[in-house]
Amino acid sequence: MQIRIGTRKSKLALWQANHLLKRIQDLGLKAELVLIDSLGDIDKKSKLESLNQTGIFTKALDRALIDNKIDLAIHSLKDYPTLPLEGIKVISTGRRENPKDVLVNNVIEKSISASTFKIGTGSVRRKAQWLFKYPNSEFVPLRGNVPTRLEKLWDSDWDGIIMAYAGMSRLNLINGQCTELDWMIPAPSQGILGISYRSDDAFIDKMGHQLVDPDTQLCAEIERKFLNLLEGGCSAPIGALAKVRSDQIIFKGCLHDPNGKAAFYVNESVDKNSALEYVSDWVQNILDEGGDKIMYKIKHQ
Repeated sequence: MQIRIGTRKSKLALWQANHLLKRIQDLGLKAELVLIDSLGDIDKKSKLESLNQTGIFTKALDRALIDNKIDLAIHSLKDYPTLPLEGIKVISTGRRENPKDVLVNNVIEKSISASTFKIGTGSVRRKAQWLFKYPNSEFVPLRGNVPTRLEKLWDSDWDGIIMAYAGMSRLNLINGQCTELDWMIPAPSQGILGISYRSDDAFIDKMGHQLVDPDTQLCAEIERKFLNLLEGGCSAPIGALAKVRSDQIIFKGCLHDPNGKAAFYVNESVDKNSALEYVSDWVQNILDEGGDKIMYKIKHQ
């Protein structure tokens, strides 16, 4: 059997797909790549929020699965909706890369402590968290794959762009112009790879679970549940990061006003075996503190 791996065509997506291909081959199985364009790849001009950001990079891969053109698809798990289509299952694969965001500086001499910046990003989460810390900053919409974003930065008068450390690292692009943003809470599942497949495919299900790192899978489930319960189907500035430390889960989560005017946080340490049970309480606490008003405004804007 030749396992068909569906992937987008970007340089990063192909790195991820080839990484998975090798891991599958290491199990003694045969596999090949099937290249598929997503809406996010086809329409490179519109703002992500105008395209309905949830799922724009994954729907074409889902369709290929349903049509039996591929056996599984590889994703940056942060891009995959928290509720898969009926008949599709998604799990993490492998261990997590550094989940942090980084500022890629255009002028290396400029200090990260400067009070004003001109920043490129297409992420409502990154923009909201940055504005909460640096309210005088200016933002420029930014789309495209990793190399394209970097080219736009070098050709601009921007101070920098915000990127995921994981993507930069996988393409060997981390250097002295990259500043890790330790204070920024990443997107849920950032740095984690995921695979989707037909839920009735027992062979792929068994193989997929051979590639799962249990701690990474648990963190992904916690973060994605937090996103799902808080987000309610819309694109909101939500961050979440779970870490396993011995028998504990250390969790940080946040919801920001899109304009950086307000922020609500959760910081918890709970037993690893029951961590998923606490997520709904963490979400409710954020809503009760005032997050409900932010979510109402986002859903009705």
